[in-house]
Amino acid sequence: MLKALVFVLYAASASPLVFPAVDDQLFRPEYSGSRFAREGRQKRWMSESSRRLRRQNFVFPTKEIEDFLTSIRGKPSSDTIVFPGPSGKPFVPSGEFGYGSEDGPSTWFREFPFCGLKRQSPIDIDLSRARRPPSHEDSALFFNNYDALPSRLTVMNSGHSLRLTGEWAAGKRPTISGLALHGDYSFSEIHFHWGEDDGEGSEHMVQGRRFPLEMHEVHYKTEYGSFNESLKKRDGLVVISYLFNIGKHNHPLSRILKVSGDVVRPESPAVDIDPFRLDELAPPFGRNYAVYVGSLTTPPCTEIVTWIVNLEPQHVSSEQLQNLRGLMRSAGTRMLFNFRPVQSLNGRTVMRVP
Repeated sequence: MLKALVFVLYAASASPLVFPAVDDQLFRPEYSGSRFAREGRQKRWMSESSRRLRRQNFVFPTKEIEDFLTSIRGKPSSDTIVFPGPSGKPFVPSGEFGYGSEDGPSTWFREFPFCGLKRQSPIDIDLSRARRPPSHEDSALFFNNYDALPSRLTVMNSGHSLRLTGEWAAGKRPTISGLALHGDYSFSEIHFHWGEDDGEGSEHMVQGRRFPLEMHEVHYKTEYGSFNESLKKRDGLVVISYLFNIGKHNHPLSRILKVSGDVVRPESPAVDIDPFRLDELAPPFGRNYAVYVGSLTTPPCTEIVTWIVNLEPQHVSSEQLQNLRGLMRSAGTRMLFNFRPVQSLNGRTVMRVP
């Protein structure tokens, strides 16, 4: 019988949230619906070791969404999360992980225990079971300063993905707010997840379907001051997910990919590109999206993320995806794919705005 997982949360806001060590069996992740279990694909997996949005007619009621998020995530607080080690003592993760047989998602829980918990991401979004909000107007989702031109945009190879960061003038950094998020969330970075071929690549699935590319737009809670500090908080991050279909050439994306040859290896120096507005690459939206509470999709897999998944696919060409597959991992192998299989919902609620 599996051991019970005990969560200890002290009443004082300054007290840490400590997760005790448990055995490997409890932390073993589930991969329901994953294509990696299918014949043939498993062999390839094993062998590669490595604008501001104006108020619209259809919006969220604040109380409804606040109750929804609180019921899943718990009341927002400044409680600090302490990572458990095998002995139950706090530890600092090494940061080393991959997508192969020896270091891939099925092994992450061994060094990163959060990767085996019950509110993990990504998930397969079942629209028929998603909960819909009431249709009366109360509060909206706002994209602020997405039309502000940054002073600098930088592209780098993180060893796990292609990453875009930026700098803005004071007060001009893009943020997202509304949706009963209890404050503003500031833009931190954009990164991508793709597959070995055009039939896979996204981390989230919709109705059992996987997309060839997924873009994550990561935001940290502004009041916490930084991305790293927000990683310690239960309401620390909001990630906006954009899914892509194969189609015509994506011109905003090409501005990033044109320098991919200069950052092939993780040790390659970061490259500045000509600045452009975020809303050109990541258009704001107010309809046809899903919301749920989950985790980072890479170690340490902390369950601190409110996910907003845009259900209106963007477009990318096959040639552009090939540029991504030409990148190298930290381990020295090609970055042919870098997506985590979907995780069990485990009773969580997904809300959809049609």
